[in-house]
Amino acid sequence: MAREKFGLHRFRDAEDPGEQAQVWLEAVQILSRNGNIDEARRMLRSVLEDDPDNTQACLWLAQLSQDRREREALLRRVLALEPEHSQARAELARLQGAPDQPVRAKPQRLRLWRWVLGLMILAVALLVALLVWGSVDRSLAGLLPTPTPLATPTPTLAPDEIAIQFVSQLQMALAGENWERALDIVGILNGLLPSDQAVREWTRVTHMQAGQALVSGGQVNSALAQFDQAVAVAPGDAEALLWQRISQLYLAGWRARQAAEWDRAIQSFSQAYEQMPAYGDLDAQLVGAYRDKGRAAIGAEEWLVAIEALIQARELAPNDEEVASLLSVAFRREGQAAMDSKEWGAAIETLAQAREQLPDDGEVADLLAAAYRQRGILREEQGKLKAARTDLEAALALRPDDAEAQAHLDEVMFRLFPPKRIEVDISRQRLYAWEGDTLLHNFPTSTGLPGRDTAPGHYQVLDKIPMAYSSIWRLKMPYWLGIYYVGNIENGIHALPIRPDGSVMWGGLLGQRASYGCIILSTKAAQLIYNWADIGTVVDIHY
Repeated sequence: MAREKFGLHRFRDAEDPGEQAQVWLEAVQILSRNGNIDEARRMLRSVLEDDPDNTQACLWLAQLSQDRREREALLRRVLALEPEHSQARAELARLQGAPDQPVRAKPQRLRLWRWVLGLMILAVALLVALLVWGSVDRSLAGLLPTPTPLATPTPTLAPDEIAIQFVSQLQMALAGENWERALDIVGILNGLLPSDQAVREWTRVTHMQAGQALVSGGQVNSALAQFDQAVAVAPGDAEALLWQRISQLYLAGWRARQAAEWDRAIQSFSQAYEQMPAYGDLDAQLVGAYRDKGRAAIGAEEWLVAIEALIQARELAPNDEEVASLLSVAFRREGQAAMDSKEWGAAIETLAQAREQLPDDGEVADLLAAAYRQRGILREEQGKLKAARTDLEAALALRPDDAEAQAHLDEVMFRLFPPKRIEVDISRQRLYAWEGDTLLHNFPTSTGLPGRDTAPGHYQVLDKIPMAYSSIWRLKMPYWLGIYYVGNIENGIHALPIRPDGSVMWGGLLGQRASYGCIILSTKAAQLIYNWADIGTVVDIHY
């Protein structure tokens, strides 16, 4: 943060800069009398930077200076501006009246005795001072040269009147986010009115805003110092205490992360994040700690530890490509390890979770499809056909071109839902109903007479009519299953036909040829086959 000089330039827009400067100098007097000498010196130097010809500021700074050379230089500067200035001339003469005298060389033994004698005298003097109540510091002070005090006028304004002059400047500094300048001003205000409650509140606000700005700039160490100051000014302030605590947690997490203590870093960052998620780059630091832990766990082949840490990182930063890449590696390694051990359930659980986290990861999809396929094959072998079907369909949903999964699914479906098939043996005059390799029904039938033969071939059920009617033969044909056409006439499977008078034809001829080309069954058998067969059911007719 760039530091702006804190000088009289702040008064340039005022109506009377000279009057404002005088207020400034009166503030210096009050600060000096209150014991804030460093603040007073700093302010006087700022006055001289803006107004080098200000003899009063030069004289007061000379009085407060602890450096003899600086003091002499300032006094000469006063005399250069006002040659007849009596105070400056007298003090300069005093300083120059006791120059350092060269010491003539003496024999080594004599000089040693003089040192010993001097130390003995000093020790006796100190003892006497203690015995007669005089403090050591006070006694010594009388032996040291002191500058001649320079008279300064009594301020014309009270401290609170001077402080008011600075409040507007503080407000401007805060509004302009000039924290260095604002901190300088609250330092002056505290020197002027150290016990004033309003000044303490301005001080708290300034330290808080400066600290928050430092947090935004990534300078958390410096920010914590500001929050510490705010707490010192207002020990019970909840906001100051919160920012102080979050800063401490942040720094604890940062130090732990630097030391590769990932769990401790995550704990500190998480505690801070729960209370103030928008604090600086706290979210990035927490993501970084989780990511670092995940990377270290991958290096140690601790796949589940890595997955857990990286999922946490991904929840906080879903678009972090590095986190996604590491998470993919951890999931794939854990899933592959389970597959190598033929622990298909564990592999599927891990890779399905990976699929949720990384829906666009092709390698994860391939592994998951393979795990589903292998478990489906195992379940097929165990006779768990419904579960096998579910797994094989899941594999094909991920990878539709998986020929092995498709072949096993076809077999499973055949076993679960065997295809229906009607077989008509003309030589034996029998009708067979099959489901897969299982023979469900075996009925005697009557096929077409010679010259009206039932045509051999591979057909399928074309239609189903509960009661068909032949206008040519004037017959009702219950439970009709049409199977092929001869010209415009459809031949099919049906029950014993019924004449117009209600009598049944061919009732005693089942098992031998008797029809005009259709396949005749008893009424009961025809009803059963009618209800069982579907449109499209295969019909094979042969000799």
